Amino acid sequence: MKGYGDVRRRMTALFDELLATAMDAATLESRRGDSFELATVLAATFRRLVLQGPDGETEARQLTTDIRAELAVADYAAACALLAKTAA
Repeated sequence: MKGYGDVRRRMTALFDELLATAMDAATLESRRGDSFELATVLAATFRRLVLQGPDGETEARQLTTDIRAELAVADYAAACALLAKTAA
């Protein structure tokens, strides 16, 4: 099937981004003594976006980029707000 390799590489890269971001979120939530709601909702939202096709993949990639920026400065509230805006 032509193009399968490209799709596989895209999906692998997206999965890697999701996994890294979810682990960062879970690490911060663990330090705060919180549940893992941010990491869990992130994974569900990311999956929903990716399943929408190429446009959703772009949105999912942007979401992880934005959330990782907030997590890098330990701004949990801002990361949650970004996710809530996308998940709605």
